[in-house]
Amino acid sequence: MKPRLVFRRGVKGEIAEAYSWYEKQRKGLGDEFAQCIEDTLEKIQARPTLTATVLRDVRCRLLPPFPYAVYYRVTGKVIRVLAVLHTRRDPQEWISRN
Repeated sequence: MKPRLVFRRGVKGEIAEAYSWYEKQRKGLGDEFAQCIEDTLEKIQARPTLTATVLRDVRCRLLPPFPYAVYYRVTGKVIRVLAVLHTRRDPQEWISRN
């Protein structure tokens, strides 16, 4: 049984904001970004501890070809998605959310 995904408040808004930005750049690019997010979350659910920790128990998985990263924490059968941020943004932003 796959672990359940729980999104921290604001994460879905971050994803929607990035989707809109990419869609304005080129029609369909937002959909590619959304698919990349979906695929990455499925990979995280399949093997949640595959990626290294970046701070204490927080893990980070990149979203190539997009310059974004998913920050998450695994607790039992729950994966808490803390942030989906552009890699050029200050990583302290997600740390302050813990």
